[in-house]
Amino acid sequence: MLKSAMLAKLDEISRNVLIFISEKSNPDGMLIYPARNMGRELGYSEFEVRDAMELLESQGLIDVREGEDKEQPNVIIYREEWLGKLENISYTQEDHRLE
Repeated sequence: MLKSAMLAKLDEISRNVLIFISEKSNPDGMLIYPARNMGRELGYSEFEVRDAMELLESQGLIDVREGEDKEQPNVIIYREEWLGKLENISYTQEDHRLE
């Protein structure tokens, strides 16, 4: 229940991206996956997925490492205990919209 309450503080796309990452990552918390493919599976554009990953990284929920060129997938580090960082975040969709 606590996880649900913390996840509710994220916008829909960021929440879905975080859930996708948590479900697909290996037991060590690592996921090597292109944002483009993640977007296809979730029904979002690559831009929306990258934007959500930037938000999640800025909040300390994931650690994204880009490949050297566009063809290399992202390496995403995720730890379930990082969800505790959501407790201090008051986030609304208005905070993260493009002007």
